[in-house]
Amino acid sequence: MPSNKTVYPMITVTCLSNPDKQLCYMLPPKQAVIAAYAQNLNDFSTWDYERKYDDLVVIGDKTIACGDYCTMKGETDDTLHVW
Repeated sequence: MPSNKTVYPMITVTCLSNPDKQLCYMLPPKQAVIAAYAQNLNDFSTWDYERKYDDLVVIGDKTIACGDYCTMKGETDDTLHVW
């Protein structure tokens, strides 16, 4: 039976201050960098992430970042190049 749930590709988020620290999420890229940033602050209240951290997100031509956490964008906002 087909599911009507959205499935996201595995997103790799890299900590720019410690490139050896890479985290994987099955979220859209923007939500993935917010989750990495928030969880680094020991904030696991996921339902509050957008309200609390959305204004910290920087979307560039090829990257999406929140604090020290960054991921690469692909050709569209929903795809990306996994490192």
